[in-house]
Amino acid sequence: MGNTRQPLKIDYVSEGFPAGGSVANGPAVLSTFWDELLWAAITVGRPNRQYVFRHGDASRYEALFRWSLIRMALEQRGPTAYRLRRTAAVRTLDPTEKGAVSYFLGMTLCKLFSARFLDAPWVLHLDVFRPMLNAVLRGRSRPDLVGQTPSNDWVVLESKGRVSAPDAGAKNKAKQQAQRVISVNGAPPSFCVGCITYIQREVLQFFISKFYNGDPK
Repeated sequence: MGNTRQPLKIDYVSEGFPAGGSVANGPAVLSTFWDELLWAAITVGRPNRQYVFRHGDASRYEALFRWSLIRMALEQRGPTAYRLRRTAAVRTLDPTEKGAVSYFLGMTLCKLFSARFLDAPWVLHLDVFRPMLNAVLRGRSRPDLVGQTPSNDWVVLESKGRVSAPDAGAKNKAKQQAQRVISVNGAPPSFCVGCITYIQREVLQFFISKFYNGDPK
């Protein structure tokens, strides 16, 4: 599978973060590694490590599937390259298959950035865990993920994956969908986040926009 400690850099644009915080608004670069990216891929949507591997061999095969999907879709071109580029293999897929790959890349990057920027290292699929979370929503559409910080603040994330750079309409849609959750276990989310993972000039890119319910913390 190669050197999982090979350094990677992901270009992103952030907005809506408080001035003077750990995340500056505007274009920036996230430094990471293959092993961190692959860990995000196998853990996104799950509440803990035990849940990830609870089905024994089937869970291990699922982890291998998720790893393989990431390595099939993304590559470093050259031993010293540090950008993640779309592979020739993914470019030849059927449109429906491309959509599935884009969706999973989006979820993986959303989980990675949530752990780094939002202090929420475990994010759950809202559709799967909604009964346990007692989530109350407005409207029919709903965001993808819900996480909790060590200070027990709830974080809501909408993840989108695209094969081209998002326009203002796509960004607004992600933002609006992220704000569909009224409460989780009786408490309003502290902030909602719209995330878009996309490919621009064959390079993986990320957009993240943060919204607060009430005053920024």
